[in-house]
Amino acid sequence: MNLNHFLLKTGVRELNAARMEVLVVEAEDDMIRWAFDNGRYDVRIQAVHYFEHSLVPIADRILLSAMYDDTGLVSYAGMLALEKRNTSAEVKSKMEERKQFWTEQKAHRKERRNREHMPNSTHREPKELGSKKSINNLLAMLQKPMNTRKWF
Repeated sequence: MNLNHFLLKTGVRELNAARMEVLVVEAEDDMIRWAFDNGRYDVRIQAVHYFEHSLVPIADRILLSAMYDDTGLVSYAGMLALEKRNTSAEVKSKMEERKQFWTEQKAHRKERRNREHMPNSTHREPKELGSKKSINNLLAMLQKPMNTRKWF
């Protein structure tokens, strides 16, 4: 273990994307595995991409654990890597379950975002992002005379 690895493992140096690229270039399998276990989501994604093309025996196990990661981006990267790497029926069924989980999570977040959060609020409409409703409201306000002291 060299000094750089020691400083990373003790937390003196922060493991970021640039340092992870150095580890990938040096092909430090043990450090990349440690980075996958202890790193942020962007570092974990880089580790998944490294193990996607690696012939290390633990690569399949790491990709399976990436598929069950709590972060959606890491999970999707793990599933894509496993699709390219492994074609067994058991892994495919696990991937379908995980894809179903993430679609349910996305639907739940969308429903929660559109639900009323404050029951005493007078604003009952869900948030519409990317619609022309705000522009139409602005045009309606501009058509009203300015001296009535009430725009809304």
